[in-house]
Amino acid sequence: MRVVHWLAAAAAAVGLISGQVGAAAQDFSKQDFPTRSISLVTPYTAGGPYDILARFMSEALRKQKLSHPVIVEAKPGGNTLVGIQHVLNAPADGHTLLIATLPITANLILMKNPGYKAEDFVAVGPVARHPYILFVPASLPVSNLAELVAYAEKNPNKLNIGALSPGGQVQLLADRFLRASKLKIEKIPYKGAAELATALLTGDIQMSFFAYSAGAPFLKDGKLKPIAIATDERSALTPDIPTFKELGMPSVTGEAWVALFARSNTPKPVVEKLQAMITEASKDSDYVAKIRGAGNDPWVIAPDKIAEHFKADAKFWEADLRAIEPQ
Repeated sequence: MRVVHWLAAAAAAVGLISGQVGAAAQDFSKQDFPTRSISLVTPYTAGGPYDILARFMSEALRKQKLSHPVIVEAKPGGNTLVGIQHVLNAPADGHTLLIATLPITANLILMKNPGYKAEDFVAVGPVARHPYILFVPASLPVSNLAELVAYAEKNPNKLNIGALSPGGQVQLLADRFLRASKLKIEKIPYKGAAELATALLTGDIQMSFFAYSAGAPFLKDGKLKPIAIATDERSALTPDIPTFKELGMPSVTGEAWVALFARSNTPKPVVEKLQAMITEASKDSDYVAKIRGAGNDPWVIAPDKIAEHFKADAKFWEADLRAIEPQ
């Protein structure tokens, strides 16, 4: 069964995060890195939440007075495969890094031939974590979860819910919400968070999960209304928004992690230097303030602990991913 094979890869995913690096060039001096500009590649559209996080990280890294610049490149498409392949095809020297989250592992079960293996990448550091909230447009005559469910039941086939790439939290949480609420609502796919937000604001869809970082600006100006947050406990970012758990839908939960990856055969000294650089950047007070201001939490985790978290997260979404037809 493909799922079994994928779970084996995810368990070996430790290779993705634990630090498999090329045995060659072990005498590479940390002082030699970087020798050219460092690219942070986001496999999502420019202007979205991950692009913003990458820019915050690049600013924090530049403060370390590196000999070369740190730039951000948006490489969207193919359910993150365009960006992943771009990094995979770059030299394994640490100068091209991938900003990634759940789809980097979800693709391994959703696609018959994604073109890469878990072992092809190694995590070099955490970036952030962020919660997801179910939003509705201000024009929809509901203010809480009970009213939304009642309104949807009274207006069958009139409401849609937005979705993004298969295997991402936006779609997976939408699936969990539809199962928990038993509502018959059509999912409408979009290519990026900006396009999805436009559809919600214009009324093309009537609800969608958004990373809080993406929905916060519209929440502040009153264009969107929050229904519930998909975390186990209320978030310090939004203490007034109730959780699905406390509203009787405990299965609708799933916070996102964001990390930086390099190719797994990158020389060990380069990986170690990148890990040290990212750890220092993550502690920068300006960086922490900016990611919190954009609706994210710092992800405080040691590089050698990311493998354990990654494995647990893969298992957390296992049944949801299994329910999606492989592509």
